[in-house]
Amino acid sequence: MGFFERRKKYRRPADDQGGFSLLEVLVSTLLFSMIIVSALGVFNASIASQRNAIGTQNIQEGLRYVFEMISKEIRSAQRSDGSCPANPPPATNNRYYATSSAADALYFKNKYGQCVSYSLAAGQLMVRRDNLIATSTSDEIKVNRLEFYIRDNNQTAGSLSLQPRVTISLDAEVADGADKQTIKMQTTISSRFYEEN
Repeated sequence: MGFFERRKKYRRPADDQGGFSLLEVLVSTLLFSMIIVSALGVFNASIASQRNAIGTQNIQEGLRYVFEMISKEIRSAQRSDGSCPANPPPATNNRYYATSSAADALYFKNKYGQCVSYSLAAGQLMVRRDNLIATSTSDEIKVNRLEFYIRDNNQTAGSLSLQPRVTISLDAEVADGADKQTIKMQTTISSRFYEEN
């Protein structure tokens, strides 16, 4: 038996050629497509999550700056003497701070003797020092709710006078963009003055 005769003997029949059937190709294509679609879904979810985290971080950074600015001014507030005509005077038992009837504005006299008010206008936190008015928040941040709670009275706990303090509570969101991020923040600031009544 020569070489060519052996090769003929082991040759496959014509109908048993190697390769994939149409059904096998369709099933493998379907499986590959499902894997790609699920991988893209995970990728898109991770991108959306990252956008949410960045949006929340931007709001927090902006509001932290605002809170720090307000805190510095509130901590060094002067005792009210009723000399601020634009601000309502504090109640008779309050020494430093006053709020509007809806508690959405805070009034006091800063260490430079300026009459100061913080309030909400058109989604922006506004500060007024004497006759100068400016926004405290960036244009990207929209403040939806702002409330001030004050504890500034002459009541005593035992023999100690209570420390004047202001609690600021607000809700804010990113003003523009498809991914709206909202955040609620609250801080309490106490006065640095420890004076006797």
